[in-house]
Amino acid sequence: MNSFSAKLSGWGWEAFFNKANLPEHVLFGVEFDRAEMGMVSQKWPLPSNPQLPDLIPQDLVKAWEGQLNNPATSDVQFNIQGHTIYANSSILSARSKYFQLIFQGKWLESDSNGKSEPPQQARERRNSNNNVNNHQARCNHVIEVTDFHYQTFLEMLRFLYTNKVTFKKEEQFNITALDLFRIADKYLIDDLRLQAKNEIFNYLTVNDAAEFLFGTAWKYPELKEHAMKYVVLNFVHIRQTTGFKNILSDLANHPQYAEILNEILAELFPVTPVNTGKPTKEEAS
Repeated sequence: MNSFSAKLSGWGWEAFFNKANLPEHVLFGVEFDRAEMGMVSQKWPLPSNPQLPDLIPQDLVKAWEGQLNNPATSDVQFNIQGHTIYANSSILSARSKYFQLIFQGKWLESDSNGKSEPPQQARERRNSNNNVNNHQARCNHVIEVTDFHYQTFLEMLRFLYTNKVTFKKEEQFNITALDLFRIADKYLIDDLRLQAKNEIFNYLTVNDAAEFLFGTAWKYPELKEHAMKYVVLNFVHIRQTTGFKNILSDLANHPQYAEILNEILAELFPVTPVNTGKPTKEEAS
């Protein structure tokens, strides 16, 4: 091989090396001098979120937000943890299939004793028992909410009115991305559920991944799918965390532990067919 460089006229031309002199198969390699192996921080690759550029004028957002919890323009009353929230059934129905079915009378909400009754009967019973004021008496729908915190429910309604959501990480607000995912899942609000899911996985760490998967995520297929991938990718570190050890010491409260662990191990150590030298059924046919 001739020596060529940028200073010589043959640089870059076919004369550098004749292709015909190369063998049919060529293996090129790179030799590293003093290379070091190390752990690279890895974040779960979720799609970037859905919070689109703010195209809605802020004054319009505030105007719609001002209609929430306004008794004068509302026909729905939610009673939750000693609080009352007013809303408009037309807005809720347009934004949530769940509310649409409720207000059309196709689904029945249950009272505190777990017995279902038509919305009109529920309204008359609650109004007579609670001696409500005129605003409350005008409500066509009175709904008792017992499975979510007041602030979580109010934030969900705010999203339905404004398409905006605020994820508050401070504990005193009693709102978490998981709470908003759960409430969006129940009330069939796909946009909010997607934003909450992305928020959950954007802040998931090896320290809390085990408790999240074994304690909550397994109940929701889309959460379980992503949580499983994260745990499998980081299992070497996750199994050493306090959260994972707490699960091992409290298996009674984690009924899905054995099943989920088997799924993790199957991903980590996939079973490969043993070569017996005999043709498979497909090959034989």
